[in-house]
Amino acid sequence: MKDRINVNSEPAPSLLFKIVQISISVILVCILCFFIYGQFFTESTHYFTGSCSVFSNTWSYTDSAGETKHVKFPGSLDIEVGDTVTLTSRLPGVVDENSYACFLTNRSMRVYVNGELRLDFSSDDNPLPGGYVKSHYMLVNLHAR
Repeated sequence: MKDRINVNSEPAPSLLFKIVQISISVILVCILCFFIYGQFFTESTHYFTGSCSVFSNTWSYTDSAGETKHVKFPGSLDIEVGDTVTLTSRLPGVVDENSYACFLTNRSMRVYVNGELRLDFSSDDNPLPGGYVKSHYMLVNLHAR
């Protein structure tokens, strides 16, 4: 009988394919080990040496109809989608030059400190889709210049 050839058998992988496969596996294992080492066995680097304090003053806001209301944060504003709102509050008496307001937003806004524009952010400039996905942390220096 003639030698039969198995039609379903795959050809043996080439040496180059095996080398690439082993190399990628080794690289992935090294990345995993590096990640685990960095997460659990290194001291944290202190990027921020200051202290955080909560600014818990009551804020007043004026809606598009001109009505003034008050809110404490975290909280929510009783406004319609797309309305323009003006939020105001008085800063504590002494603000050092390393004091920043830090907040998360996905809305367009302008932030003024003592009448000076400190932040002009437009959410339309961000091409990413989604709600919280395209939120940004904002830092605004509060020190009077």
